[in-house]
Amino acid sequence: MTGTWTLFGFIAATFILLTAFVDLIALLTKRRLPLKKGIVKKWKKQGISAKEEVSTTKYKKRELSFSEMIITVFLGLALFFIGLVFFRSFLFSLLFSLLAFFYPRIKRRSAIEKRKKIFLTQFRDAMNSISNSLRAGSSLQVSLKRCESDLRKELITQKDKPVLEEFVKINHDIEFGMSVDQALRQFKEHMQLEDVDQFVDAILITRAKGGNLTQVTRNTAERISDKITIQQEIQLGTSQKRMEAKILTIFPVVMVLILMLTNPTYMQPMYDSFLGTFFLFLAAVLLVANYFIGKKVTNIDL
Repeated sequence: MTGTWTLFGFIAATFILLTAFVDLIALLTKRRLPLKKGIVKKWKKQGISAKEEVSTTKYKKRELSFSEMIITVFLGLALFFIGLVFFRSFLFSLLFSLLAFFYPRIKRRSAIEKRKKIFLTQFRDAMNSISNSLRAGSSLQVSLKRCESDLRKELITQKDKPVLEEFVKINHDIEFGMSVDQALRQFKEHMQLEDVDQFVDAILITRAKGGNLTQVTRNTAERISDKITIQQEIQLGTSQKRMEAKILTIFPVVMVLILMLTNPTYMQPMYDSFLGTFFLFLAAVLLVANYFIGKKVTNIDL
């Protein structure tokens, strides 16, 4: 009987060790362990490489994906045929199609801005969770763990969970030996957001210099939450102006199409000379520029 239990314990211990080893390798390849100086070069020599993470706010250059290349090609062809309809010139249609090369950059920036807005909305809930845990008497490390648990419950129905992903990384780093201050500092450097910088700096300075961490955290969380709320109200208030900018961009194109269909001879003098075609091309480029300038003007950031 004793031998059976010994064998069972040996098998269980072996299974736990193998599972822990696999999990450790997965964490190493994902760069979720505290990094030592020069360890990345050793990993690369051994064939272990970590995937590059894209920051929430900072645009990083990378190679085009296959889907982005396909979409860029089809968009270029579409712009080329649209140019043939409006300009009736192969040269200007080809030049107009070159605008498709800006698509990957615009798409990435749009995705980053969208992720930033989602992050700030969820970060407000995370700050409130940490503040409430500290007020209840929990330590900062326990508060971070509870924040992760609260975010899992609150964001269970949402597809994008950037804040939850970041707090999972923070707690993983702490569990594997990194100090709380270092984990928060790494989180701040990775995100490169003003609100995150203010919240983390308030915690780190209070822990280093001494003070009421609960009160400082609550005041900082309330101030940043108010700022995020005002930012959302501004976005809502400027939504009408953004729609007007889009209409002003599309309206001239619709007018030209109507003229070409109802009275083709009215637009014919523009195609009889190179200068007229050039002005049509210039007008199209200015309309595209008008769209992005209007979007930039109505994007008010506090």
